[in-house]
Amino acid sequence: MIANIGPSNYNYEESLTTLRYANRAKNIKNKPRVNEDPKDALLREFQQEIERLKALLLEKKKKKEKSGNDENERQLNSADGVSNGEATEKLSEKISAIESKLLSGGKNIVDHTNEQQRELEMKRQQLAEQNRREREILQKLEEKEESTLEVRETFSSLQQEVELKKRKLKKLFAKLQLVKAEIKDAQEANARERRELEELQSELMKELKLKYLVIENFIPMDEKNKLLSRVVYDDDEEDWKLMKPVKPESRVITRRPISNPKANRPICEYAKIAGTVGSGLRYKNENILDVDLIMPTRLIKEYSAPTLSPSVSAALETALKEEEEISIDASSRVLAMIPKEGNTTHRVGTAKSARPKTALKNIQLSNHSTHPQSKRPDSANIFPQSRGLIQRK
Repeated sequence: MIANIGPSNYNYEESLTTLRYANRAKNIKNKPRVNEDPKDALLREFQQEIERLKALLLEKKKKKEKSGNDENERQLNSADGVSNGEATEKLSEKISAIESKLLSGGKNIVDHTNEQQRELEMKRQQLAEQNRREREILQKLEEKEESTLEVRETFSSLQQEVELKKRKLKKLFAKLQLVKAEIKDAQEANARERRELEELQSELMKELKLKYLVIENFIPMDEKNKLLSRVVYDDDEEDWKLMKPVKPESRVITRRPISNPKANRPICEYAKIAGTVGSGLRYKNENILDVDLIMPTRLIKEYSAPTLSPSVSAALETALKEEEEISIDASSRVLAMIPKEGNTTHRVGTAKSARPKTALKNIQLSNHSTHPQSKRPDSANIFPQSRGLIQRK
């Protein structure tokens, strides 16, 4: 069980009710019950009720025996004695009737249980009434006991009252003397402290007059005014303080700090980016309009090379191409076909020319082919000629 209570005074009543409820909840105990036949359960309840009633009768008999010696109980029981006796007799008769019904047979069990239930309800009502009367009797007894206690606390005689008041008076007189002594000690301490304060005040006045005399006669008025302007009273510490002198350089108004030393005014990062992008005069460092350059009209033209005819370009491409090596078979028939000039002999073999000479021939052939008079066949152009022959010396 967890109870939440508060320590404040306005939660006192709520805390008490919470604690009472927690105590009641803590004392709750669940009683287990066995599953049984309702008839057996009813019989068991009747037997328990009979035993309980017998126990009540025994308790009442014991109370009657004990209350015979008490006068107060006799007075209280004088009015209700007859009724209690009749009630006990009735209860005993009902108990005997219940026992006889339990022992007797031959009746319908349903009717029997219904009658027993009605009788049980009546007994419960009677017991509740009897408990109420008992509570009333107990309340009256408690009230009488309280009254007797008050009577016992009262004084048996006037002499005892006088002695008690004398003792109280002595205690009060001792307290009065103690308070007077404390007041006298406080007055003496106050007077002593007052004398010390007066002496301190006189010494301070002397020192103050001396300092005023020195200031008036030996310190210029400008220095005095500067010093007085630096004096400040601190309310927290309750003391006068002398502030530091202000340098003349610090009185000069400094320039406003700028974010960029090259800029004339503080500019944020967003304004810098917007200024570089070029979003108008708003984010510019200076109020100067940036205008693009006006280019003049062009009066000259660029040189373009003339275009060649397809035949010329094809001839140039063939002339610039490198030719493969040509191997010639220098047999006897070929040597017989070569004309002899003097005593010079030729060595037949394979050789490379430093530069192919057929390119110029091809150019000449192309030129002759383009010419209208160069359409006749030439024997020298039909058959290939040998190249790379070196004359012997």
